[in-house]
Amino acid sequence: MALKVCCVVYGIEAWSPLPSRIASYLCGKLEAFIAIRKVTAKLFCAWTRLDSAKFHYLPNCIDGSQYGIAPRRPDLEKRYGTQGKTVIMTAGRLDSSPLERNKGFDEILEVLPMLRKRVSNLAYLIMGDGDDKQRLLEKARGLGVSDLVVFTDYVLEGEKADHYRLADAYVMPGSNPVFDRYPYRFVFLEALACGVPIVACRLEDSEEKLDLDSRMIIQVDPTRKSDIVEGILRALEWPRGVIHERLRAFFFPPFKARFHEIVSDILRDN
Repeated sequence: MALKVCCVVYGIEAWSPLPSRIASYLCGKLEAFIAIRKVTAKLFCAWTRLDSAKFHYLPNCIDGSQYGIAPRRPDLEKRYGTQGKTVIMTAGRLDSSPLERNKGFDEILEVLPMLRKRVSNLAYLIMGDGDDKQRLLEKARGLGVSDLVVFTDYVLEGEKADHYRLADAYVMPGSNPVFDRYPYRFVFLEALACGVPIVACRLEDSEEKLDLDSRMIIQVDPTRKSDIVEGILRALEWPRGVIHERLRAFFFPPFKARFHEIVSDILRDN
């Protein structure tokens, strides 16, 4: 039986030729590949010239049993001082590298002066830690919004769902064109699975626009502060504590079934 090779391509590394000429050459010989994103598949095919290769779409998934609707934990509200406040949240690694910048934290800090005029008792909860925390702290002070900003620092995996549930809206409209244009990031799926509305970056690729359910994610122009503010205000009006039926397609059982279909399809092709 001939050996079947199916590559899983992921991230910006697949968007252009690889540093290794041998690896790039072998990529051009693939008969099939898997990608979580249609944009990645399109860019991968462009430089590899894989006109006849079969692309299998397999988006991210989460374990739905780890999330769900539940009351806010009073001890966490006390820890972060968010009792009785309208909480918006962004989660992620606070990384100072250029590739990781402008994925949402800066954009939200910059609109907080406008947003606080429209929303009373506002709090901005940043879930995560990293070497960029000090810069963000200084930026919040410079913008005069440090009283609104709370850093959770590192959160254990088992406590992430309870932290998402503290939020009235999850906001991550990153303007970095590389980092934050994937509509089904893990943090988006996790927040949605806790019943929290999402504000994210407006998509540019037509295929991903068609794939996105607008009832799940509000899209905004991350370069326009007024658009971000209006998107957040819309999200705060959406019902909290609702899990959309469309989200269940991103839970593990459908992912597993789809993966088995892909493997069977690859093995059938000769």
